[in-house]
Order: sequence, then structure tokens, then C-alpha cells
Amino acid sequence: MYPPVLDENYTLPRGYVGAVRRAGGTPLPFPPGEQDPDPWVETLDGLILAGGGDVDPSNYLDDFDPSMASSPPERVNPDRDGTELQVLQLAMERKIPILAICRGCQLLNVHLGGSLHLHVPDQFGDQITHGVPAHSFGKHSVELVSGSSLEAKLEATSFEIFSSHHQAVDRVAEGLTVVGKAPDGCIEAVDMESYPWLVAVQWHPEEGAESDPLQQRLFDQLVEATRETR
Repeated sequence: MYPPVLDENYTLPRGYVGAVRRAGGTPLPFPPGEQDPDPWVETLDGLILAGGGDVDPSNYLDDFDPSMASSPPERVNPDRDGTELQVLQLAMERKIPILAICRGCQLLNVHLGGSLHLHVPDQFGDQITHGVPAHSFGKHSVELVSGSSLEAKLEATSFEIFSSHHQAVDRVAEGLTVVGKAPDGCIEAVDMESYPWLVAVQWHPEEGAESDPLQQRLFDQLVEATRETR
């Protein structure tokens, strides 16, 4: 779940809940800050790493200086980083299916040793609207690598997606392969061939899943994969 920011509430956008339910799964939202997430993970058949604020750059930049961050900096939350990194490690040890979305895609890359662009417009310009400023959604196309497992899952190579992020994968972690990009070259999807079932996308499939069968398919296949691995 998203940590409290402007109020005292933990939240999760309804798009995630609806997409999991339409796929026949039961969503179990977890708030950040749990000291021992192992019992959580033992109850899970699959894991969705949702979008949200930035991954703290100190997790992947040894010499990070806060003045390097874009102004105004996006919110970071140590409790969420700590909880999700632990949950991700435990989930990967169990080899349960994982769907990593936006921040989740970034977190996966950081967890495996990769790094992030601190501010997408600084690297790629503003020709493509990736959802900057924060909390807004842009829409642009994505091109998947022909023959990739993600192309096979979605049965499509090029399509329109909803996007809302100002950071993105920079140095790709060992074990991950880039399988999708935006027209400006920004990485939009990575794959991990050695993992039984894992999808990591920079865009927000939950935003379009209710009306777009292609985006809903990611959640359908996640739930189906959990049944196969029980």
C-alpha cells in the first residue's frame, strides 16, 4: 500500500483491486512498516509491487547527494522501501509469480543491483509525456521486443499505455533483460528469464485494465500462474 503522505491513511488505487478481482484472485493489501513480513509472504500465492513514490536513491547510489535530486524532489518513504525490499526478497526465494508495476519495476531493478534515472526529462527530454508532473497520467506507445516472453504474454508488440513516473530504469541489473521501450528510448519493461513467472513494466496496466483486455491480461495471467505453482 501507499504510505500516509498528506493525511493519516494508508491507500491503494482501486485499479489494482479491481484488476485482481476480475482475474479471479483475492487482493490482500499490505501497509508498509512491518518489521517481520515473512508471515505475510507465506500467505501469498503471488505478489504485485504497486506504483507510488520514488525509491530512495540512497538504495542504489553510494555517493548520493540530496541536491542531485530534481526540484521539488518526489517523496520517498524508508518504511515502504524497507518493507517492499524484504517482501520482494522473500517472494523471489519462494519463486512465487511477481507483477512489478512502475515503482515496482524500479524497485526490482534496484533490488538486483541496478540503478535509476533520477529524473526522466533530464535524460529523455519532454517529447514523450511520461506523467510529469507527478500524479498525472500521460499516454504514449510502447514497443516490445519481438520474440520476448512479454510479447508472447500480451500477444502484441506495439500498443498505447498509461504512464505516470519521473524516474525509470537506468543501469539494468544483472539477470534482467530489456523487453520494451517508449519511443524516446525510456525503458518500459524488463524480463528475467531465469525466474518462473515475472513481469516488470514501467507503465500502469491497472489504469486501463477495466476497459482494455490487453492490460487486464497481465493480471489474468498472474492469477493463472499462481494456480499453476500451488
